Amino acid sequence: VFGIGRDLLSFEKRKEQEFELLRSTVPVIAASQAKTLDLQLRGVELLRVGEVTDVVARVQNPNADWYARFSYVIGLGEETARFDDGFLFPGEEGIFVRSMRGAFGTVVFNIENITWQRINSRDIPDFAAWRDERLNFEVRNPKFTPAALEGLPAQAGKGEVSRATFTLINHTGYGYTSAKFLVLLYRGSRLLAVQQTHLDL
Repeated sequence: VFGIGRDLLSFEKRKEQEFELLRSTVPVIAASQAKTLDLQLRGVELLRVGEVTDVVARVQNPNADWYARFSYVIGLGEETARFDDGFLFPGEEGIFVRSMRGAFGTVVFNIENITWQRINSRDIPDFAAWRDERLNFEVRNPKFTPAALEGLPAQAGKGEVSRATFTLINHTGYGYTSAKFLVLLYRGSRLLAVQQTHLDL
């Protein structure tokens, strides 16, 4: 079984949607000033396939009416990278991934520079409905074909290639043109592999 998670940050319509959130009269404030619950790190996993290691971190925003922007540092040992596009909706659990080749050492995942924005209920009285109206995607016919069955040729230094396929349907009234998705492969409840992909919608 594999799951597919969307990343709103990659939608070209993101700025328009965020503008709707920012209409609130409540200003953006630093984490030290906001009366919010801390972001919760749900766990960090290492997935190794050959020379490639994926660092997979899960972070949850436990607040019901605050969304968070932040930076995060992710990697192994001294092989780390900083990203400034961290974003979580109220109540959302996000997955943050970095793939590295030939990297070893202690897992690093740090969240920095958190700022909070409170959603004004006068402008968005039902946030769940607001979110679902804009993120109503349906995944149909997910299928994973292992390399042994796929019969694809080996790539240089990478071995044989497996394939995940699915159909994505946009049920929203918004004309998204592209998005980044995470494809997660599970065996039962155990995460086996993760891959990021960009789709033109």
